[in-house]
Amino acid sequence: MCRTDKEVDALMTKALVAGATLLKHAQKTSFGGYSGYFADPDGHAWEAVRAPGFEFTPDNRVILPIEWERTCLYKGAAAFNDAARRRGESWISRTPLLL
Repeated sequence: MCRTDKEVDALMTKALVAGATLLKHAQKTSFGGYSGYFADPDGHAWEAVRAPGFEFTPDNRVILPIEWERTCLYKGAAAFNDAARRRGESWISRTPLLL
């Protein structure tokens, strides 16, 4: 998850220089974002993306939009988030962005 289109491009470039294979050039998406795809040397596909509605904490953790949180497929995660929201908190990804 990236903050800007330039970060998506930088991540794609860094991956390709490190040996990744380009699957799809980064481009504007139908949902108002920007994304591209590459495969790591083991063949696993990855997406570099900037998606509208996502925010970041100062230490680069992703804050999920409330619309996404409500459609979460994991009932346990949704229940956790509902409890956190009642406490005035938000469910935040624990994975920092690494560029």
